[in-house]
Amino acid sequence: MTELFVQKISRHHWPDEAGPDVDVAFREGLPRNAVRRMSRLALLCARVLREMPYDPETAVVYASGMSEARNLEDYLDSFPEPSPTRFQASVHPAGAQQALIALERPVREFYPLVGDTNLFDQALQTAALAESKEVVLVAGEEKGTWLLDLGLAEARSFAFALHLSRRSEEAQAVMHRRESPTEETAVKLTRIFDRLGKRTDWEIPAIPSGSWQWQWL
Repeated sequence: MTELFVQKISRHHWPDEAGPDVDVAFREGLPRNAVRRMSRLALLCARVLREMPYDPETAVVYASGMSEARNLEDYLDSFPEPSPTRFQASVHPAGAQQALIALERPVREFYPLVGDTNLFDQALQTAALAESKEVVLVAGEEKGTWLLDLGLAEARSFAFALHLSRRSEEAQAVMHRRESPTEETAVKLTRIFDRLGKRTDWEIPAIPSGSWQWQWL
């Protein structure tokens, strides 16, 4: 049975009615030359990564379904005369990469993942297979506008990070990979974000079989 001990948890969201002061608060402490190009998701990733311990030997797993939805929308909105500037923004390094650059945190292992309802399971399996015994799993989404209406973006902007380890000492929670299935259906990152804010145990299915069980310690 695979075990991943959760040493630290960080989670933040972008308020729906956020004013300019919220944007300023998320940018505070970041280099000006980097922050002017950072997306909302990247700023959220920077916030949660700041609260994680840093070591260049610690692996980073990044999971996002659509990543920078706003940049993609802006680029597609520029057609039929596509904007080179908006194209550049749409292919800019993804949220966690932008955050690591702004925070000046080089890492030896970086695993970016995309997916849908089983994305968190994929991220956990990747963390368990990482060469490093210490892993920071960072995940998040960016609120879309018309992509949301098409079911291709999320309804809010958020990010969370988990410091995962093989060490049980001082852990806040543990995730067990079990062979027994669960009645729980596959879950998106939004539901994981919400569950991390509650001190209740939960399960998610693992692919191709089995389940992950979250247990608070």
